[in-house]
Amino acid sequence: MEYIGRHVTPTELKERPYRKLSGNVEVWKTPGHTQHDLSVLVHNVAGYGTMAIVGDLIPSEHLLSEKRDVMVEEGVWDFAIKRQNANLIVCMSDWIVPGHGQPFRVLPNYRQKAGCTRLLAQRHLLNIA
Repeated sequence: MEYIGRHVTPTELKERPYRKLSGNVEVWKTPGHTQHDLSVLVHNVAGYGTMAIVGDLIPSEHLLSEKRDVMVEEGVWDFAIKRQNANLIVCMSDWIVPGHGQPFRVLPNYRQKAGCTRLLAQRHLLNIA
């Protein structure tokens, strides 16, 4: 949705999982922490590649580096959807700007834990992005 003055106008985010804002910037629906969470992907950032600004979808790098499942936390709208969207963002990003803490590089073991080979193949089959 877009906020114009006092009115909210539906956009393609209503029908699609993402909206391209420019050649390098996309907004993705990434519910999980709350029902209406959004993440911003910025592609081709010099020296960084693709950066994802994710808010509390991925609160900190600790969430990805921990061996146990830390997606299960208090106050989360839907654990399974949060995990699915966090995994997708990990697979599409080189760097993540979390809701809390410092930006961090997406390490190979984070991609492996997220199942990126499978997720990106599914994304390609669905013709998303």
